[in-house]
Amino acid sequence: MADKAYFVLVNLTAMSFYLCNNPLEVLPEGISAYIYGYDKPRFFGVVKRLGQGVPTSDIAYEGVTVMFYYQRPDEDKAGYYLLFASDNIDDTDPFELTRVLQEAVRWYVSLSGAALTVEEFDILKGYSQELPDFQVFEDSKTGECLLNFALGAHAFKSFTDAQAFMHKDLGIDRELVYCALPAVNMED
Repeated sequence: MADKAYFVLVNLTAMSFYLCNNPLEVLPEGISAYIYGYDKPRFFGVVKRLGQGVPTSDIAYEGVTVMFYYQRPDEDKAGYYLLFASDNIDDTDPFELTRVLQEAVRWYVSLSGAALTVEEFDILKGYSQELPDFQVFEDSKTGECLLNFALGAHAFKSFTDAQAFMHKDLGIDRELVYCALPAVNMED
């Protein structure tokens, strides 16, 4: 019996998502939920609270991700979260899957309780007006930085390291990386 997996599938709205958490197990530290999108484009996703469990500097994910900020009713303060598609089942275009993941974030947040409205959370701002598809999260306690962009989320020891990666590895013009006033989302 212990080697079998049991899942609770919860769909409280007309949306095309299920919450897939095993009620017989405690979720790994830092993981808040597992989400399955069952309408095309189908995906299996993981919601991770940033700053819990794995250090920010250890996050390296290749694939479609969305970062968001909200406060769960059972927590004292709001936090930053990352929803990443651990399985893009239909090999959907990353930009289309990003749109669907944003819908899944809204659905997930709406499950938190009747008092929580969509306005009480935020999908993180883009790096700049010129680079709206890049998001930066900086852990104010450690200075570690998570850069989220169309095809992944990568951690760095500092914001300066993230900027160097954007310029050198991704080939983004120096002026766009260093001269912009970036929107850096910081955890207090």
